Amino acid sequence: MEEAELPLYSEIKESVEKYRKIYQERETVRALAMITVFPEYRKIAVNEYLQEAAADIGGVIDIIKQHEYFDNISTIVGEREMERFNLAIKCRFMIVPALSIYLQGMMNDYLYCFLHRDRETSRLVFQLLLDENQDS
Repeated sequence: MEEAELPLYSEIKESVEKYRKIYQERETVRALAMITVFPEYRKIAVNEYLQEAAADIGGVIDIIKQHEYFDNISTIVGEREMERFNLAIKCRFMIVPALSIYLQGMMNDYLYCFLHRDRETSRLVFQLLLDENQDS
């Protein structure tokens, strides 16, 4: 796939060029470019994630094998201990849809972009954006 064919390539390139003229620090430019394209990027990334997740559904858990493992371990440690172990495992995991976890990770990265401190100006990116909007 050519670079120009990648989703949002021209928007990202335009944003990077715009901010590269204003700020010297590479991470500041990256954070500002990411903030600029994030709403559209989020839509594309979620669609790709859902397509990949749908393709991965082909993997199947072998329930019979799972029961055999449970029985074998129960024989060694005892059924009561195995039940307690299962309950402990269930209590340690929060059941959340994988898409929610994926979106939370994306939002964390998005927020970190706002909280990046530009070394040259010693200001946070969200302050730079506020200044930019006041000048407009």
